[in-house]
Amino acid sequence: MEYHSIIFNFSLFLSVGCVAEIYVRMKGMGKKVEKDHGKIVPDTPKLVPPLVLLVAALVIAVITRPH
Repeated sequence: MEYHSIIFNFSLFLSVGCVAEIYVRMKGMGKKVEKDHGKIVPDTPKLVPPLVLLVAALVIAVITRPH
């Protein structure tokens, strides 16, 4: 197997994982609820790290796509 196809397949797998991570963070699955004096503290999801990784994975996939 060539290195280009291995990198391409890994970047596609990584992009699917990033989309799943963004979905989980947006829905708030698996997050513990913080309470302060009985009131729920709102917590905004941090979406920037998976978005940056998704963009990088897509750029690498475009660069290394098989001909």
